[in-house]
Amino acid sequence: MNLFNNLKIRVKLLLSFLIVAVVATVIGVVGLTNITRINEADTLLFEQNTLGIKYIGDAARYYQRFKYNLAEMILYKDDSLKDNYVKNLTSYMQSIDVNLLKYKESIVTQEEQQLFDELMPQWEEFKSHMQKAIQYAQNGQYDKAEEILLVDSQESGDAVRDNLVKLVDYNEETAYERAEKNTSLSNTAKT
Repeated sequence: MNLFNNLKIRVKLLLSFLIVAVVATVIGVVGLTNITRINEADTLLFEQNTLGIKYIGDAARYYQRFKYNLAEMILYKDDSLKDNYVKNLTSYMQSIDVNLLKYKESIVTQEEQQLFDELMPQWEEFKSHMQKAIQYAQNGQYDKAEEILLVDSQESGDAVRDNLVKLVDYNEETAYERAEKNTSLSNTAKT
């Protein structure tokens, strides 16, 4: 301390400004590092959870619309609307496939992959049943189409619905956990 007191004012000022500059640099580097970490965590939350919920939610929505429209087609037995129903049903199945493919690309954890792997064979089985039901309905064999919808596809259809719900729940839960980690990271950065 005595050494500092013996220095000229000009040197004292330069040393003080240098110390302040070093402290400001450290604060800036720590701040930028934390901002980068928060940005990366936020991107993960969006890309892996939010988009996952969107894709699987859209697949579930199209699944429900598909089942409703097929049931409506079978109940109404209106041959004049048959082509429109078939077009919509085909579109819904394609939309489900597209959303499942998008979801598959966003999978990052083994647990999530396992849940997805449980869904896919059930979806393929259900889709196979539905293609038969659509063909029967197109041919005016509404009773056979109804039997496929209500009996033959019951097990695979329930499994598809349940697995879609499991994937939505999984993404919701991991999003909540990731959001809490992001909050913790933000609080650390503030400190």
